[in-house]
Amino acid sequence: IQLGATIDYAILMSTKYLGETFDIHGGGMDNIFPHHECEIAQSEASTGKPFVKYFIHNNLVTVNGQKMGKSLGNFITLPDLFKDYNPLVVRFCILLNHYRKPTDFNKEQLTEASKMYTKLTETINEVRNIIKDNTTCEPDTEIEELKNKFYEAMDDDFNTGLAISYLYEVIKIANKELTSTKDINKLTNINNFITEYGREPTQAEIDAIYDCYKAEECEDNSISYGWNYIYDATEEAMP
Repeated sequence: IQLGATIDYAILMSTKYLGETFDIHGGGMDNIFPHHECEIAQSEASTGKPFVKYFIHNNLVTVNGQKMGKSLGNFITLPDLFKDYNPLVVRFCILLNHYRKPTDFNKEQLTEASKMYTKLTETINEVRNIIKDNTTCEPDTEIEELKNKFYEAMDDDFNTGLAISYLYEVIKIANKELTSTKDINKLTNINNFITEYGREPTQAEIDAIYDCYKAEECEDNSISYGWNYIYDATEEAMP
């Protein structure tokens, strides 16, 4: 069973969507052995090329503090979750936590993530309504410093939680400008930062997130397993 499942994923599906070698492979830490080791062996034996550059193994996914699992009857499917929450909010909620730490799904955290995401997008939209299509500006020391911190956080073992905290520092500066001088140069710097590091998904990417769990390959669409397919489908839709 392990061999069959691994061949199906590593050699057939991942090659179809991402090519013979791809940058990042996600998955639970409990899949390191034997699943991912089998994937590496079988894929590289088949193609003669490196399978993955980096593996990112997330910690346990829990629901209200209890490990998620079918045997426990507490697993959440993506279709059910998306009935109540925007997929981008769910992804944002996951990114608030470092992937090496356990991720707990509960209504309180998802609701709070939804509020944070809404405030973030509203501020960005206000900035863009003011600067219009302008992208030309002189470098702003304050924004450049936060941009460097954001980059360093992402470079430090994919520390998305810390990176997002710097993103919110930028949003605070934006809100201050929006209620005071509305400095076009600073607001343009902020927009350029968001465009570079916090790009909003295209409609094709949003559609891919909604549709990924409907794919034939995604037979198990629980959060603990199916979330990888969201990233794969989004990656495929990217321009």
